[in-house]
Amino acid sequence: MKQLWAFTVDGVPGQNVIVEVDEPVAGGEELAARVGKVAVAERGLEESLAQVRPAVDCLMRMLSGLAVCPDEASIQFGIKLSGTVGAVIASAGVEANFTITLGWQTRTASAHGPVTSEGIS
Repeated sequence: MKQLWAFTVDGVPGQNVIVEVDEPVAGGEELAARVGKVAVAERGLEESLAQVRPAVDCLMRMLSGLAVCPDEASIQFGIKLSGTVGAVIASAGVEANFTITLGWQTRTASAHGPVTSEGIS
């Protein structure tokens, strides 16, 4: 069932982002405090999105450590928001609230100095 959730924005008092989220609703149970027809998310937007960062950081470290690195790489993934658990990486092919594409090109040591993990942009 689609539901509207209000996510607070860190550093901007009184500012909320309203997000349509597909969430199961338990029989008669309230998932969050109600404000009109919009539920208030248990976590703010920044805190919710921060939950997926460790997975992205891990993926970047693993790819940058390949024995043979490609000249160019791109990663695409979706993030689904939940009013109760925050943010999760979406299953492939599933509707996501955010679709993120990260891309980078390797730099050659001769043209730009040594290649390091900090050189990935």
